[in-house]
Amino acid sequence: MKFAGFATAEATLQSFVWAARNRDTNVLFQAVNEKTAEQIRAELERKPEEFWQGAGKLPGFLITGQTVGEDDTVELSVEFVPGMEAQKIRLRREGGAWKLEM
Repeated sequence: MKFAGFATAEATLQSFVWAARNRDTNVLFQAVNEKTAEQIRAELERKPEEFWQGAGKLPGFLITGQTVGEDDTVELSVEFVPGMEAQKIRLRREGGAWKLEM
């Protein structure tokens, strides 16, 4: 996993996972919208080690589907653990970058 930037929804998701695994809050907050950033900040203030331990366990991901919206959004179906049910992750383009909405 590596930092991939924010030019595509897929790259943003990869950069978010990379940031979580590397405890890089600068990249982490760049990858999410403001509401999600507030939620993460609150979690980091309450239980920082639990947040980082959980985030660090992400082995990677597989995008199994994609739905493109008409309003600069995309919803990715993502498997974080092979064989487990895919999670829906919504991203929105803000300017030239994609941001995760959680």
